[in-house]
Amino acid sequence: MKAEILLILLFSIFIISWDPFVIEVEQVKKANSFLKDKKYDKAEELYLEALSSRGKSLKLKFNLGLSQLAQGKFLDAEKSFQSATASENRKLRENSFYFQGIARFNTARSYEHSKKKQIKEAVATYQQSAESFKRAIELNTASESAIHNYEMALEKIEELKKEQEKQERQQKKEQQKKDQQKKDQQKKDQDKKDQQKKDQNQKDQDKNGQNKDQQKKDQQKKDQQKKDQQKKDQQKKDQQKKDQQKKDQQKKDQQKKDQQKKDQQKKDQQQQSQDDKQNVKKPKKLSPEQKAAVKALNDLEQRQKARQKELYKRMGKNRRAPIKDW
Repeated sequence: MKAEILLILLFSIFIISWDPFVIEVEQVKKANSFLKDKKYDKAEELYLEALSSRGKSLKLKFNLGLSQLAQGKFLDAEKSFQSATASENRKLRENSFYFQGIARFNTARSYEHSKKKQIKEAVATYQQSAESFKRAIELNTASESAIHNYEMALEKIEELKKEQEKQERQQKKEQQKKDQQKKDQQKKDQDKKDQQKKDQNQKDQDKNGQNKDQQKKDQQKKDQQKKDQQKKDQQKKDQQKKDQQKKDQQKKDQQKKDQQKKDQQKKDQQQQSQDDKQNVKKPKKLSPEQKAAVKALNDLEQRQKARQKELYKRMGKNRRAPIKDW
């Protein structure tokens, strides 16, 4: 606050006691009048018009810088004063450096008190301001205001450097915190990812295990089916073999039976042949049944003969009944 008050007071005193550096042609005279009456915008306008026809006038550049500085156009004022520092007039150079220092000081203050608080830019601009005041002191070592402002700029630099260091430490701390949070988050994400991968692997293993168990069961079932089929095939083969053996045995038995029949027939034929030969030589010996049958036939024949004879007698016929040759 002291610095601001001092700068404003010095600027006001300078304007009030100011003696124009240029010959007051009508246009410049009017611009100077606006400057003294604090009509800085109109003064700036006329100074710019005057410079369009007197572009090399460093005194007009200085006056333009005063009008811009009073409006708070610090960067424009700094440039105007920078142009005026090239003057061969020692007093004009001194005042140009001095007011350039004021313009830079105010620019630095705007950086310092901005919402983003641009400390780094503020320190650099305060250093430029101090350099301008130093150049003014070199041209006038008795200038108390230049010395005061120079010291004040240096104090600001030291103050802001400490604040900058504090801010940098804070930023570093915050950055470290952010980095740690990021690192923790990355670790957390990685842990989560690893766990998900682990869970997936376990799931895959379980699934593979289930698949293997199922495959094992399927293989066992397949093997059992194969075994059962082989057993069935073997049983079928054995049955076929058994059936074939039975069929072969039946065929063999039939052949044997047929052969025995043939042999018996042959034997019977031979026996019949022998019997036939024996029957020619001597009567055949009858069995009891045959004997009974022969006797019954003879008895029947005798009864028939007796009945016929009796019949002829009744009929009065005297003829012999024919005797049938049985």
